[in-house]
Amino acid sequence: MDKEEMEDIESQMDDLRQQLEEMGERKIKKAKMKARQFAEMISEKSKAAGEKAKMAGRDIDKFAHEKPWAAIGVAAAVGMIAGLIVGAGAAKKKYKCFHE
Repeated sequence: MDKEEMEDIESQMDDLRQQLEEMGERKIKKAKMKARQFAEMISEKSKAAGEKAKMAGRDIDKFAHEKPWAAIGVAAAVGMIAGLIVGAGAAKKKYKCFHE
């Protein structure tokens, strides 16, 4: 191999290295852009969920003020159902006869 061929090979290797670097940079930029878009989408969704939760809280508060005894009844029913579920889970652990 003569000097000219070596220089040609070195030049081709430099071109290839530069192309690979550029490809990597493009991929990194694209990944960063997608990450930014995803973060923006998550932020928007969380804001919307927060607004919905606030609205639901206001509705519940309004209902409780307008019909306090109905709200107490609903709370008691929910508490009773939760107690039954927790109690059933505790009974299964205590009495293994329910497990098969």
